[in-house]
Amino acid sequence: MGFGPFKIIKILIMTALAALILGLVITLLWNALVPDLFHGPTITYLQSVGLFLLARLLFGNHGGGGGYRGRGRWQGRRWQGMHQHNWQPQGKWNWSWSNECEPGSTKEEEVKPQS
Repeated sequence: MGFGPFKIIKILIMTALAALILGLVITLLWNALVPDLFHGPTITYLQSVGLFLLARLLFGNHGGGGGYRGRGRWQGRRWQGMHQHNWQPQGKWNWSWSNECEPGSTKEEEVKPQS
């Protein structure tokens, strides 16, 4: 089940192929859209790869296992105890929007927590 030499070579080839295709797609999209829409410059293939790497550094997940895979374990623990809490108000709150919105209303009610 481990990583044999053929599996490592296959991963390297697939990664290189994906990088080549992605760089080409970014170059074509940039050169088709940016000069016409924003009067910007055209870019080369290496500039598009650099642009992708910069965007990945600024906005990417940095190999953290994006999507649900990376969040499943800790998110389950974080929300697990939420159902155990009693979310009922602890004190008597005699406040409503009608008290605030009525013209000439000067009624102020004091909030006193229950001991």
